[in-house]
Amino acid sequence: MRVVPLFLRNDWDDLGAEQLREVEAVQQLKRLVVEATEYFTGRQDWESLSELLDGSTLLLLRSGENEEAAITIKQRLQLPGLSLRERDDAIASLVAISFVLAEYDAAINVMSQALDALRPGEPVEYFGNIVGLALWILYMTGRWSEIPRFQQALDEAWKRVQEMRDAWSRLAGGYQVLLSVALAREDRAEIDANEAMLYRLSPEIFQEEATSLRAVYRDEDFSQITAFYEKAPGDTNGSDVIGFILMLFSEHGLEVPVAIQNQLKRGGRLYDDMTLHASNIAQALLDDDNEALAHAINEAEEHQLVVHSARMRIVLAKRTGDRSQLERARPVLERLEDRLFLRKLREVDELLQPSTSDDASV
Repeated sequence: MRVVPLFLRNDWDDLGAEQLREVEAVQQLKRLVVEATEYFTGRQDWESLSELLDGSTLLLLRSGENEEAAITIKQRLQLPGLSLRERDDAIASLVAISFVLAEYDAAINVMSQALDALRPGEPVEYFGNIVGLALWILYMTGRWSEIPRFQQALDEAWKRVQEMRDAWSRLAGGYQVLLSVALAREDRAEIDANEAMLYRLSPEIFQEEATSLRAVYRDEDFSQITAFYEKAPGDTNGSDVIGFILMLFSEHGLEVPVAIQNQLKRGGRLYDDMTLHASNIAQALLDDDNEALAHAINEAEEHQLVVHSARMRIVLAKRTGDRSQLERARPVLERLEDRLFLRKLREVDELLQPSTSDDASV
């Protein structure tokens, strides 16, 4: 059994990062890590040390000490003689922390190098979950043309694990990205294919006639997502990146429901850059503050959230009547072939066209 669970106690779930850093048990664990690191180093037990640093990384992330977590992961990768599974787990952790720190280029480069280094027959499925994160990064930063490279790895992983129970936990995220792209491009064949894969991966999770993503994009029906948070607000995974959910509501000009706002306020979630900027945009909508919304959109764009910022400019244009926002969004959406939001853009553009006067001039 790995030591990681020792670093993630359920009674810490509702604590924020600053609160967690003040907990005596957390401070004791950090002191223990220092002592245990010296012990395992003296014995040259690199596998045990890698496991220890893995648990320490998660605790640092929960405590909001992201830079320290990145240093710990890099220390782990420098250990000699690690097993393939342990090294791949450390690489996956480096991709994850790069995402948290908004070092998106670094995350993609690390993932690409790791996939390129795999020899024929080596277990690409070890990277299943983190390939999904790499696909989300490409999706939200507007690098959709690079998705096929990682889609291939995802499909290869599926071939190797399709008979395994709970395979969805590693692969579902990646196929949700592919479904999101297909929905944006209104590609019916790809929509059907990726929904079918999600139903196959986890029929107990994806039970509705349409997945929550299709319901949102096709019908603007958020009932599945809202019901999930209302049904079991305390049972959702503490490491979920809720920023993706915030984006869905904001891009449709909707306020985030109270149940999801409450979940966002809970402790126990990653303090990632993407969720921070998605939260700022969602808050501006809640406050009905267009000036703050414009500022938050610009900041999101500066932090490489290209797709979200382009789509939000449509919402901002509709709210303010500023058609220049549409012109800033258009080239991004055209490059991505985002037909769904290009259609929304045209609808807002038509709505904002100056009306012609029917009055006869004398």
